[in-house]
Amino acid sequence: MGHKIFQIDTSIKDTQDSYTRQTGQYFIRKFQEKFGQLEVSYLDLAKNPPSYITAEWYNAAMVPPGERSAEQNQILLQPNMQALRDCDLWLFDLAGYMYDAPATFKSWLEHTFQMGLTIDNDETPLLKNKRVVVISSWNDSEDEVMPALGFEASIRKAMKHIGVSDVSFFNIFNSDEITATKDDAERAINKYISDLQL
Repeated sequence: MGHKIFQIDTSIKDTQDSYTRQTGQYFIRKFQEKFGQLEVSYLDLAKNPPSYITAEWYNAAMVPPGERSAEQNQILLQPNMQALRDCDLWLFDLAGYMYDAPATFKSWLEHTFQMGLTIDNDETPLLKNKRVVVISSWNDSEDEVMPALGFEASIRKAMKHIGVSDVSFFNIFNSDEITATKDDAERAINKYISDLQL
């Protein structure tokens, strides 16, 4: 039986210039080396940015699927969120811009909160037994905080709200006080995949 990964890229740079794109591809290769057959659902938010949510979107998302109008169903078609249900591991490759995840990812994240998709009618989380892997990269000579104090906390909270508690971060960053290289991240990924049981 093959495995399914949902991969999101966010960097505005091409792969040759992007640590997150490169490291995300590294994760996919290493995963496939261990587990064999793999299907990847891929979304590039730098090339296909989602729209911002609106009052109309919220009103549609908070209606149970069977009770939505045709217009409300149309509003929720994009971005396509089916991969959240279909894939057991989600890989988020997040470039760090202005001390946070890209706005495109934040917008996509807001779209995940939908009745029948990630939450029940009483907002009970629906997505259990999922894993999230986040590869993040940023570089600022004036950084004085660990990435755990940046967007990591908000992503963990957002994932928990839809039922996902298994979230692992692999950070690439460079500052006056702290450094973690791409090689460091790859070594950590090797261990993660080596220990991973599916």
